[in-house]
Amino acid sequence: LANGHARLELIELGTSVSPKEQETSFGANRRYQGFFKMGFRVKDFNRWLERLKELNVIFSGSVVTDPQTQKRMVVLLDPDGNRIQFFER
Repeated sequence: LANGHARLELIELGTSVSPKEQETSFGANRRYQGFFKMGFRVKDFNRWLERLKELNVIFSGSVVTDPQTQKRMVVLLDPDGNRIQFFER
């Protein structure tokens, strides 16, 4: 869904696991049912990354590069544990 510069993407993955299965199938590449993530595309990814590190945010994993777009991305956790993803524009 798009409106101006805002985009909303809803994804349903057939390979996701239920919350009950999470305990036994945890992994960095595992997808979970019912999980929420918000993302932002940013112009100066390096500047954003450095500022987030200065603020001592909690990262979930490290910076990765999408093999299709060759753009970098990183996920951090807000105080409630929700995932917030920053994408290189």
